[in-house]
Amino acid sequence: MALYTVSRLLSPLIKATRLISHGNVAGLLEVHVLPTIIKPIGICSVKGVSEMKVVKPDFIVAGGMRCATGWIRQCLRDHPNIYMPQREPHYFNRNYEKGVDWYLELFSSYEGEKLAGEKTASYFHYRDSPFRMIDMNPDVKVIVCLRDPVERMFSHYSMHAQTDETLRNQGFLESINSGSDFVNWSRYAEQVENFKDHIPEKNLRFVIYEDKDIDPTLFIQDLYTFLGVNPLYKSPSAELRTKLGQFEHNHWFWRTLSTIMLHPRAPLFFRQLYTEIRPSSSASAIDEEIYKELSIYFDDLPLLEELLGRKLDWRTRKYVTA
Repeated sequence: MALYTVSRLLSPLIKATRLISHGNVAGLLEVHVLPTIIKPIGICSVKGVSEMKVVKPDFIVAGGMRCATGWIRQCLRDHPNIYMPQREPHYFNRNYEKGVDWYLELFSSYEGEKLAGEKTASYFHYRDSPFRMIDMNPDVKVIVCLRDPVERMFSHYSMHAQTDETLRNQGFLESINSGSDFVNWSRYAEQVENFKDHIPEKNLRFVIYEDKDIDPTLFIQDLYTFLGVNPLYKSPSAELRTKLGQFEHNHWFWRTLSTIMLHPRAPLFFRQLYTEIRPSSSASAIDEEIYKELSIYFDDLPLLEELLGRKLDWRTRKYVTA
């Protein structure tokens, strides 16, 4: 049964890779190739066209960076009562000067779903974001996902190193010790405090990245409840992550999948998708001593635990994954 499941998942990916290797990118649009890959995970659901309606977002997934916000967005978009555009508008930070009309045009395909929302992972790291969100919609709900700080930092570095040869040659540890912004983006307490100062507690939900690997469906259903839509709906994206978790320790499976999805000629979203669906333990590990050395940067963890009202096991983690 396991081999059948693997074969069923890999078949369209293998076919897609063959098309790419022969330069036939257009062939990906065939109904049995690209839709087979992306439809089950909610990355490209297509809604019908209706007349334009002006709508403000009911909720915002505000971050953090490299904290599974892309997967969260896919799961929320799966729900029939939720509308979310695929694009990140970056409105409440770097595009604010473009004005509200520019922003609301992002929701022009809204078709009357119960809720509309958007995701921009960098909002959490910009001080004016929560004030601007409340100014637009005083009742807006905000979701923030937090990840082991060192793990998030390594993932952020790995993403940039894929396209930055200088950073890649410099190496992870040296890039951090030389004053990289990766450190500041992994210090959460100040940002959490900032959001709590502006967003009412009942409209603010902090979730922990590592919890999603325990039970992806329950993780997302909790967010459905928070947003006020049917929590019993089963997201295909969450269920896919659960199924892939069965192969968490199957190195052959993940090596084969990475060969396909990280192929140099594969579309960019293949790589982005791979980082979202891959279980943490299947990724390459970083030395425990480096982890301990970098942990000194995160002396704000006691304050963060106090702000969140829960203990975090990040201090005891012995590996870091991309």
